[in-house]
Amino acid sequence: MEKSKDEEMFIAKYERVRPDKFSSKGLEVLYDHLTYNKNDTWDYIKLNVTAICCVFSEYKNFKDFQMDFGNDCKSLEQISNDTTVIKIPNTQGFIIQNA
Repeated sequence: MEKSKDEEMFIAKYERVRPDKFSSKGLEVLYDHLTYNKNDTWDYIKLNVTAICCVFSEYKNFKDFQMDFGNDCKSLEQISNDTTVIKIPNTQGFIIQNA
């Protein structure tokens, strides 16, 4: 599917300002998530790098997540009981909404 101009701008800004925070695929699914779940804060947050980086974190895999949060959590399903989990297709990666 072809990217919209807004999506291209969103991805380009994050890759320029915070290149190590999200992968390209992560930015694509994050953009989709944010646009699908639009609310009153959308205009403020859509290109606010600091706000997005404070609200969401990407993990390459479950072990990467456990390095930050410990081994108490045993599955993505368990994480999703506490927060939003956005899976990145065709990878083991995922993005969580920080509590």
